[in-house]
Amino acid sequence: MSLWFILLAAALTLVSCARKAPEKGPPPVAYPYSSTAPRTFYAGPMGLQDSAPAGLEPALASRAPNASVMSADASSIAVAVNLWGLERVIVSPGGSSYRLEAEPMKEAFTGLSTGGAWPSRKGFLVQLYRDPFATADEEADQGAARSPDPAPEGRLALFGPSGGESIALPSISALAPGYELFVLLPSLSTWYAELRKDGEDSVDTRYFALGDILDPAGKAREVKRAEFEQALKPLPLADQTGDEGTLLRSALAALGKGPWLARLRGPSGEDSWLLDSGRPEDATPVFAWAAEGAVLALCADGRLARAAAASAATVTTLALPAEGAGFSAIAASGGILAAAWEKGDFPETEAAGIVVAPIPN
Repeated sequence: MSLWFILLAAALTLVSCARKAPEKGPPPVAYPYSSTAPRTFYAGPMGLQDSAPAGLEPALASRAPNASVMSADASSIAVAVNLWGLERVIVSPGGSSYRLEAEPMKEAFTGLSTGGAWPSRKGFLVQLYRDPFATADEEADQGAARSPDPAPEGRLALFGPSGGESIALPSISALAPGYELFVLLPSLSTWYAELRKDGEDSVDTRYFALGDILDPAGKAREVKRAEFEQALKPLPLADQTGDEGTLLRSALAALGKGPWLARLRGPSGEDSWLLDSGRPEDATPVFAWAAEGAVLALCADGRLARAAAASAATVTTLALPAEGAGFSAIAASGGILAAAWEKGDFPETEAAGIVVAPIPN
């Protein structure tokens, strides 16, 4: 064999080795969590995680990582993590598993507290407000070293297909210059907003009623405080004549004797407080979600009722992840539910997060 042939064969071998593709590891799992059993997630400085974050100290609820503001639409469950951003719980096409999709927005969330979340035609809407008590405490602690930067003001965050963005209430921003958003709640087909302005020795508040909250041309009217408070009073559950009212009454009856004060929400953005009897201050709170022809009703202690038109209401128990914790919200989509939980002595929070579980039959 000629020397030339040997050198050519060696060169081809070297080229072949140089071009050999590196071995690849297994591809990432698109939906890593099984939806057949409950799973606990913890709220931390970087969103939701599988284990309890290290080094967290008890803090005011408005300044602690928590996940008690949530909502859902037909395709995902949205969890607003305090001080961080949004996590979406997205179910696989077959429904057997799910994933968490992180949408951090720390710049907008820092210094503010999550107040509410609702689905809208443009995505999930999250209300952020400034806790004046926490702000006052922080300024007192800073003393002479107080930052020259002004405290962040209440706002809305909209999480759409292209990510999150801060938005103003377009129809009232020009009507109340110098005021910031503090409270935002829907009542039937109207949104009610409380705006506040802090003075040297006093706090001024103004109240508005709005229709389409995201319409730049939408009209807003200023209302008296009495109208604002009346609009947000719990409605009598007995007056709810539709299917959702019937199913909620069935679910509450399965949970036991009231009185019950239920917050009923759903994927279309509905959000109502309903009282079955007595006074609100004497009633036991329950968190309810209506979707797919059924109503789920969750108590703080984990008792979970499901009522559907075709069957009798059933009651199961959703285990709390820590002794002394309590559930504080529920939302559901795609055959699974997410229940927010918190642990701590009011007004502080020690730990918080969500439990994701299959919807019971």
